Amino acid sequence: MGNNVVLVVLIVCLFGGGVGRWITRQIERKHNRRLEIEKGPQPLCGCGHHRSFHAPATGKCHSAERKLMQSSNDERPDIYAMVECGCHQYSGPEPLTTYYAPEITGGVMRKDLT
Repeated sequence: MGNNVVLVVLIVCLFGGGVGRWITRQIERKHNRRLEIEKGPQPLCGCGHHRSFHAPATGKCHSAERKLMQSSNDERPDIYAMVECGCHQYSGPEPLTTYYAPEITGGVMRKDLT
C-alpha cells in the first residue's frame, strides 16, 4: 500500500500543475474574449486614431506619430521623430444621436384592441 500512495502523490505532483495551468489559461482566454465582445467596435478614423483625438469643430487630428528619420543597417538604432498627424478631417463612423423619451405611465388598455 505504501508504494501505491507514493505513486499517486507522484502522479498528482507531476500532472496536477500542468492541468492547473491549462485551466487557468482557458479561463483567461474566455475572459479576454468576453472583454473584446463587451468593448464593441471603436470609432477609428482612416488615419488610425480614435475619434477623441479629432477636434469637434474642425475635425483636425491632434495626435502624434513616429516617423522614421534615419535608418541604419548596422548596430546603431534607427532614428525616429514625433510628428503631427496629417489628417485634417475625421472620416470614421459617427456615433448615434441620443434621444430622450419620457416614460409612458398611467396608460389604459382598451378591450377592443386585444
